[in-house]
Amino acid sequence: MVGLRVLDSDGYELPVVPRWLVRQSKLSEVSEEDSPEISGIYSDRSLYPIWIDLPSGRGLRRGEPRVWRFEYTDSDRPSQSWKRLDWFFDSLRFDAGGEKPSSDEFDTYFVIDIPDDSEMTQELTLSALGVSQEALERDLAVIPVEEGLSVVLPHKGFDYRWTLKYVVRATLSERSFWLVFFSVSVLLALALNPEFSAWSGLSIVILPLAPPHRYLIASFFVATIVGLIGLLGSPGLRRTRALFFIPLALFLLVLLVL
Repeated sequence: MVGLRVLDSDGYELPVVPRWLVRQSKLSEVSEEDSPEISGIYSDRSLYPIWIDLPSGRGLRRGEPRVWRFEYTDSDRPSQSWKRLDWFFDSLRFDAGGEKPSSDEFDTYFVIDIPDDSEMTQELTLSALGVSQEALERDLAVIPVEEGLSVVLPHKGFDYRWTLKYVVRATLSERSFWLVFFSVSVLLALALNPEFSAWSGLSIVILPLAPPHRYLIASFFVATIVGLIGLLGSPGLRRTRALFFIPLALFLLVLLVL
């Protein structure tokens, strides 16, 4: 598997033998007792066994604990589009895809990590000429996990193309909180404005307040919103941060007219 690294407990990288090479040469090194079982494992297309050659003098002794670390990175970064945005929140949309040739002779595994306090939706499609969708999706695994998504593209006896489209955005609870806070801030800023509240009757809703009290409330929200604008650094809240300049301007206007 391209991009896969196996490191032992000392930090040395161990060679990973591809499936085809195991079939050609490595199975002959297996004892006759274990050979049928291992051959069956390497013939099962739903599994991806990993053959690791241990360095000379570092073989496993009976009862000896050993830790290996598996790392996989993909050098190809999916394309990212910022053009389509929700009204109040950024929806980060990504497109990824490629060809899965039959000559690979192995399954392809990849994991998509998303930022903390985010959620994602995804759509994975497979296509090949003259092949039914049922045959394409057989052994396909799309597993949502807390940190993102895990995908297994199975090896098949024909070439096919895969396309993954996914959207990353702030969680529903976070979006709801900021939307309510924004709405309340705008409404309160308008109600504290003497001219607007007198014209619209909003002063009745929040009860009549003396100018000093209105000034204190407006000052508090100005300081709060300025702090929030500095804290909203999540990629899914960048537009939200920009929109908070609206209630900030309204509260500053209240301070000017009082």
